[in-house]
Amino acid sequence: MTHHPDPRTALRSPWHLAVVAGPDTGWCLGLGPEPAEVGRGAADLPLTDPLVSRRHLEVRERRGRFEARDHGSANGTRWRAPSRLGRRRTHPSRARPQPRVLLSLTRRLPPALSRALLRARTRPLPPRWRELPEGTNLRLGATVLQVRRRPEDLRAPAAPEPSRAPEGRDWVRMALPLLACLTMVPLLVSSGAGPWRWAILAVPVVLLAATVVAVRRPRAPELPDPAALLLHAAAAVARLPAGEELRATVSASRPGAGLVLGDGDRVALVGRPGHVTAAAWWLACQLATWHGDLRVDLPSLPGGGPRRLGPAGAPRRLTVLVAPGPADAPRSADPSRTADTPAEGPPATGDAQASVHVVLARSVQEVPAWCTRVVTVDRPGISPAWAAAAAGLLARGATASTTALPRQVHLADLLGEGPADDPAVVRRQWAVPHPGLAAPLGVDEAGTVEIDLVVHGPHALLAGTTGSGKSELLLAWLLALALRHPPDRLQLVLVDYKGGATFAGLAGLPHTAGVLTDLEPAATVRALASLRAEVRRRERLLADAGAKDLAAYLAARPAEPLPRLVVVVDEFRALADSHPDLLDALVRLAAQGRSLGIHLVLATQRPGGAVSADVRANLTVRICLRVLEAAESQDVVGTSGAADLPPVPGRALVRTDTLRTVQAPWCGDDGWAGRAVRAAREAWESAWDSAGAEVREVPGRPWAPALPRRVELAGLEADAAGPAGPDSARPSRPHADGAGTADPRSGLVLGVSDLPDEQRLGVWVWRPSALLVVGGPGTGRTETLRSVVASALRARAVVHVLAAGPHRFADLAGPTLGTVTGSDDPRRAARLLERLEAETAPQLLVVDDAEAVAERLDQVAGPGQGLQLLARALRDGRRAGVATALSGPPSLLAARWTESVRTRVVLAPRDETEALLAGVPRDLHGGDPVPGRGVLLEPGRATAVQVAVTGAVDLGPAEPGILRVAPLPERVSLAELSRDGLPPGELPPGEPVPDEVPQAEPPHGATVLLGRGGDDGGPVGLRCEPGEVLLVVGPPGSGRTTTLSLLRQQLGGRAVAVGQPGDLPAGPAVLVVDDVDRWASPALEELGQRLASRRDLVVVAAARPEPVVGAYRGPLATWRSTATLLLLRPSHPATTQLTDVDLSTAADPARPLHPGRGVLVTRGRALALQVATPADAPAPPAPALQTTALQTTAPGARVPEA
Repeated sequence: MTHHPDPRTALRSPWHLAVVAGPDTGWCLGLGPEPAEVGRGAADLPLTDPLVSRRHLEVRERRGRFEARDHGSANGTRWRAPSRLGRRRTHPSRARPQPRVLLSLTRRLPPALSRALLRARTRPLPPRWRELPEGTNLRLGATVLQVRRRPEDLRAPAAPEPSRAPEGRDWVRMALPLLACLTMVPLLVSSGAGPWRWAILAVPVVLLAATVVAVRRPRAPELPDPAALLLHAAAAVARLPAGEELRATVSASRPGAGLVLGDGDRVALVGRPGHVTAAAWWLACQLATWHGDLRVDLPSLPGGGPRRLGPAGAPRRLTVLVAPGPADAPRSADPSRTADTPAEGPPATGDAQASVHVVLARSVQEVPAWCTRVVTVDRPGISPAWAAAAAGLLARGATASTTALPRQVHLADLLGEGPADDPAVVRRQWAVPHPGLAAPLGVDEAGTVEIDLVVHGPHALLAGTTGSGKSELLLAWLLALALRHPPDRLQLVLVDYKGGATFAGLAGLPHTAGVLTDLEPAATVRALASLRAEVRRRERLLADAGAKDLAAYLAARPAEPLPRLVVVVDEFRALADSHPDLLDALVRLAAQGRSLGIHLVLATQRPGGAVSADVRANLTVRICLRVLEAAESQDVVGTSGAADLPPVPGRALVRTDTLRTVQAPWCGDDGWAGRAVRAAREAWESAWDSAGAEVREVPGRPWAPALPRRVELAGLEADAAGPAGPDSARPSRPHADGAGTADPRSGLVLGVSDLPDEQRLGVWVWRPSALLVVGGPGTGRTETLRSVVASALRARAVVHVLAAGPHRFADLAGPTLGTVTGSDDPRRAARLLERLEAETAPQLLVVDDAEAVAERLDQVAGPGQGLQLLARALRDGRRAGVATALSGPPSLLAARWTESVRTRVVLAPRDETEALLAGVPRDLHGGDPVPGRGVLLEPGRATAVQVAVTGAVDLGPAEPGILRVAPLPERVSLAELSRDGLPPGELPPGEPVPDEVPQAEPPHGATVLLGRGGDDGGPVGLRCEPGEVLLVVGPPGSGRTTTLSLLRQQLGGRAVAVGQPGDLPAGPAVLVVDDVDRWASPALEELGQRLASRRDLVVVAAARPEPVVGAYRGPLATWRSTATLLLLRPSHPATTQLTDVDLSTAADPARPLHPGRGVLVTRGRALALQVATPADAPAPPAPALQTTALQTTAPGARVPEA
């Protein structure tokens, strides 16, 4: 027995193949990604044409396109694409096959000429796959197939347009071109025009007459061919309004031959018995499909068939009778009725129904006399098998009547096992094994309708306009599933893009893994992305168990339950519009869901354009509540019937293997749903395993828990989760004392990372290179750098800190902590950056609020140079092994000097625009602004992280040998320096200076202390070698006189104050000359001459900067270039002109007027210095300009003094 394809598959497929000519006209084959065979022995579309090979043609749908190839047939396959001008604008479901005119012409030609004509208009189909456009005709022997898309607008054909008599405006429009033609007649007569000009003049008149005739002629409706009619019957399209005239075609091979039947018509169909019988079936199927108020009584086909089509109580009736032949007795379609013989008159109907009679006769002589019309049937164009299939679809009533359905059904009435809000009843329900996912979806005329997602699914599509009851249907369906299946067999993921109100009542179910809403789009995207990992996890579990699907897995490992996962998305269109990148994940879920136990339920008001063809191909359960447009209903269930549903909430069309009209249940407004949810929760909490000892655990969510709002760095152990961050490094476990011995090259633990693709939370481990942390105030950017410093100290990495507020790092201490300074001491910051350029050991530089630090560095390096210093440290630090971690506002992302930083953390963007400008994916932006919550951006990926916070860290005293730039003290006394082991006073020549005194050369004479300075902030001394000159330069109030007093106090009797050239002593001594710039020029000349002849004197002179700069001869000019310079207030304009040595990193711009603050310049090097005060000197008054005192936690490294 030949099995023809089910026409309902064509309604669910994006493409189908229709037989439009040949002995199998009318059959349709729905296409999918797997190839389908066409031929005499094919299983997909069998043909009876003897010219067709057993396996003639292969067709398939691939990536939304139709492809075909010849399968090595004997007679070949020829195809013809529709021309651009000849393409019909109607949908393919109504389009007639293009070659009908050509076929009718070739039948009247000789066979050789006919084949030549067909070959001239077609091309051979190659054996390789070829894409064919819509409307292409494929010729296989005498059979013609047409490529069509899935019908989108199946509806009954409209009535013909009535003829319209011309109106007054129409006469005016016709008169104007006539007048124009008449005015040309005199011109043509006078010019002696030839016949061709008169012919041109007649063309407008002929066209005008043809237009008038076309307007007045009524247009017949366009009737479908057998293939399209079969789809109409399978989809149960909306019927024509009651009372419409009965219009149909008699022959399927000649659609233009229309027949209009009115009340009381008696039509005879004359032809061969097989032809008139097929024509009667064709006529009956058309009328029963379009007219719901018509009952058709017809004779049975040989082998059995329906005797009646349409409702029994229809107001109109069409009866098909068979005229008696020469040896036949009169008979009617209904042998149980007693009727008059057709020869005497039409049989009485016995009721008041309007009736039409059709009589089948073999010849005109057999036609009864009471027939009013005779129609000759030549070729009906359909086969008995097709007629039986179409009549069977109509007889079963593809669309159930909606008049008998209740207007409201409560879910409790459908469960039927006692009160569902009783935990004991729920436990009994769960104890019954259910292999699938069956649950009541509503009631129809036959009773309760149950849908099993495993049997009918695996996935479902639900559509309905506002107020149609879509949310109530979802709520009742999911609650019915939960009350029938325990949580270890069913798990729900609910996505509500209407604010979360739909599924809020189901959040308390033990089955519910989570309720995701559009109010938290980042959480929704995170959860749906985790489903990809859930697919991979289930694939591994099934592969390990050797199971092909979930049922086989549960049978093989009953002790390891794996629940079926139902993902429900309400308002899927809104989700698809907001996150189109998630559609790929849903496509994979839809393709693999059946075997893995994952099911999708997509609900939307308008599915058109939102549900892709790949997903739609797996949505085998279609539910359509009332919609506004017929096309929307057609898109969901393949029929426009949902647009005609009554405005009853919950009334829907459900299509699985059949199409049914159901009344969906609801949960009421008396709180029954809440009680049922509580009963399910109590039933699960009180349920225990078969041993009765332990309570069963609810299976975990298919995604990891959300990121914590606060993470303590001390509690993070990087090896707890393995390679747990964007970096794959695994740092070792810290010691119990907190010191830690981890290798900093392995990475620094900084926080927790969210890894939805791995269904877990990881540990963010940063391998020190370059890191940029941006965020607004209060987002935790400083706390992030604190965690960097604390983690680096535990890893024993040398770390330096430049911060706008260094006091925020004051509680972090450790052996490897270097310099901690800030914007209040730009000199130290600049000096640190300068020293780091020469470092070769791996170190870490942390810059908090880089823009503020750069602004203060401008005071040292000049306007605009602060950013250049940071950029150079960032650029050159990589080669020197210095890693850099920066923080700042979001504007720092757009700075050119930070472009090289590839690892970035964006903390809590203020709005979507800021997030997009920062490079944060839209899916990771949103939610409550949590301090420390950010997005880690690395090349090719983005990861949500929660930065850890740290408390005070004290890992021990500072280790020596680490670069530390110490601050200069506010005041240094000589007594304090003596406590360092350097007693003041006169030292004998040749006595070694203690090691604590920095020096450039071995000592040979007396040593005096100047104060504290250098990078380490230690004592600074000066060797009083014969012939050396110390020139102290500074404006009034800078401490010149105090400096000279300090030196005299230490030198004692060896210091000689000189007021004029004649005061020079006879022996070796230290000359102290104050205000030498006030000496007269002759005296200065004489002093220079005397000193040139004395090499046993040491000169200590003090002067103002302006005279020293202006001197062009004499001792001042000589000392300016040869003496050791102690420059007080080095920021004074005149002071900066005294030397070519760069004073930027030695001068203190934060305290420019501080007494005693200066720079010691010797042998081309500059040393920052705070001059000490004599032992008996009072504290100097505060200067007019002062800045905030520096807070530091570590001393700096030592630099030799001159």
